Amino acid sequence: MKIIITESQFKRLVENIIKEKEYDRFNDPKALALINFLNSTEDKEYGFIHIKNVNPYFGMTEYELTNDKAYIVGTDSEANNLSFEIATDMLRDDPLYFTDDFIISHSSVLKDDKISHDILELLRNEEKTNTGLYIFDKLIDDFDQYVRDAIKLHGRESYIGAGFNKEDKSGDYYIYRME
Repeated sequence: MKIIITESQFKRLVENIIKEKEYDRFNDPKALALINFLNSTEDKEYGFIHIKNVNPYFGMTEYELTNDKAYIVGTDSEANNLSFEIATDMLRDDPLYFTDDFIISHSSVLKDDKISHDILELLRNEEKTNTGLYIFDKLIDDFDQYVRDAIKLHGRESYIGAGFNKEDKSGDYYIYRME
């Protein structure tokens, strides 16, 4: 037996199937950007069927693929916000990660002299204590600028890419591979 349906019936059928899955992949520009990126860089051909899970990821969107790879995708603004948030957390935990010159360039108190280098060495030994972190906060003129300059130095992908340290672009969206 052959069943014949019209194009509009077929469209409604497909839309109902998609709605049942609570995610309209066909209307997701980030998913489309990811698929276009994968198809231009991988040997395998990807489609919406290869996306098995979609999760919000701190203002961006995480896509888990059927091959167990995961990517996060977002706009330039979303990537800027996320990298700033992650870098801020990382630098709050380890503010003396950078060279003395980088730290001194963000302080009106510290100079490029032996005393300033000795202070930073002392703080590196004390940084995990509240006293060391408090002193560091007082030495840096503008912590937000310190974070922005760290991102400029290393790139957003160093903070977003979960170890892959690579930022790719597809259309208006930025793509980061996750572990």
